[in-house]
This record gives sequence, structure tokens and C-alpha cells, in this order.
Amino acid sequence: SLIRVGESGVISGDGKTATFFFGKIKNTPDGVENQGDRIVIRVTTLVPDVPANTAADNNVINTATATFDGSTTTATSSLDIIEPVLTIVKTAPLGTVDAGARLDYSFVITNTGDGTAFDVTVADPLAPNLTLVPGSISYTGAASGTAGSFADILITALAPGQSVTVSYQA
Repeated sequence: SLIRVGESGVISGDGKTATFFFGKIKNTPDGVENQGDRIVIRVTTLVPDVPANTAADNNVINTATATFDGSTTTATSSLDIIEPVLTIVKTAPLGTVDAGARLDYSFVITNTGDGTAFDVTVADPLAPNLTLVPGSISYTGAASGTAGSFADILITALAPGQSVTVSYQA
């Protein structure tokens, strides 16, 4: 049978320990007490996006301890924290240009991390003396997104190793 634990779980003051008190439980679905009798407890957690959790090889170890009838048993699992690492490289004309000349700009956004980047918004404001050439924004690459206006280029997903190149004229 499924036991649902809601408000009966107690989280410690440091937020790192969850304690569940089940009272007296007898789990014998076949009517016989044996090693096949089990109670499964699933706990869903959130890994905070803080500097301590962003190391390239950060491994989180989780230990569960069950105490019953004077006995204790422990189980351990681990997981690797993965996250995107984005780089951006911009190319622009060098030197001097004639007034009224069109300038070609581009930048490449690359995910060098080990997790997919979601909902990335890229903005590259123009200098006050430049004007965007209408319809000149384009992008290529593995990610999907929109370029509805220059101020809100949205990349909905950029997987590890993938890049997007954004080009425009001013």
C-alpha cells in the first residue's frame, strides 16, 4: 500500500534533515512477515543555485537512516550537480568607418557546461549613435528561440556543447 506523508514530516532548523514519524506500522500484504515486506519513502528536494553547488565536479551524497524496533539501517545515494556555463564572444568592425556605412556585428553564445541552459535572454544594446537595420537580426545554431526585437533574443534551450550565432547590422 502507499503511505503518503504530507505535513507529518519535520524539517530540521538547518533545512538539511527531514524526519518522519510513522508510529506503529505492520506491512504484510501477503499476510506473512518476511524480507519481501517493504515501505518505500520518496523525498523530492531542490538543489539551491548557490556557489557551493556550482563546482564542476560537485557531488551530493544523501544518506537515509531508518530506526525501528531498536535497530538502525542506512542507505546512501549520490548525484552530480550539473549546470550550464555560457560564454559569449562578440565580433565587430575594427578601426574607422564612413558615416552611413552598414556595420556587421555578430556574437556566439556557447554552452561549455554539462547541463542544458533554458530560457536564456541575450541583449546587446547599440551605441546611441547607431541604428539597427530593420530585419537584419538572424541567428543560427542548435538552439531554438526567437528574435522578435533586438532587445529580447530568447534561446529556449541550449544543450552542452551547442552554440548559437546571432548576427545583425547597424
